[in-house]
Amino acid sequence: MFSAHMNATNTTEGGYVGSKMRTVYLRRAEAIFKACFGENHVLKHREYLVNAVADGRPSAGAWCDSYVELMDERMVYGSCIFDSASTDGGDTVPNRYSVSHMQLAGFRHNKALVSNRQWYWLRNVVSPAYFAHVHVIGACHSSNASNVHGVRPAALIY
Repeated sequence: MFSAHMNATNTTEGGYVGSKMRTVYLRRAEAIFKACFGENHVLKHREYLVNAVADGRPSAGAWCDSYVELMDERMVYGSCIFDSASTDGGDTVPNRYSVSHMQLAGFRHNKALVSNRQWYWLRNVVSPAYFAHVHVIGACHSSNASNVHGVRPAALIY
């Protein structure tokens, strides 16, 4: 749709919920979806999203009303790439809950759809400064939050 950074600086503080991407840029994407498909055809739904980060790992989340969101690793690849089961010491489990539990059908049936030959953001927190993104060749990578990549959001349309 367009290109933007996740945050103006290299931070994941506030998680995806607190990112400039979600609070500013995705409102623009929502307006584009509603203009293209009609306001009544873009469905409002609930998503469980990361809203806090500790030591570079998701530490809390919240249920959020949503029309348009960035995809996560599960939606694009069918599994977690950067999410780990615990911290290096194994003493805490990061908050990695999601309503996304499988790869989107289009990506599952046609792997070529993962890559649109553009870098684009995913909503997964990777470190204190990095969010995940899809590389131009379709591989999962991570990047500084202040880098500019494509915005390829998902919405429920009926």
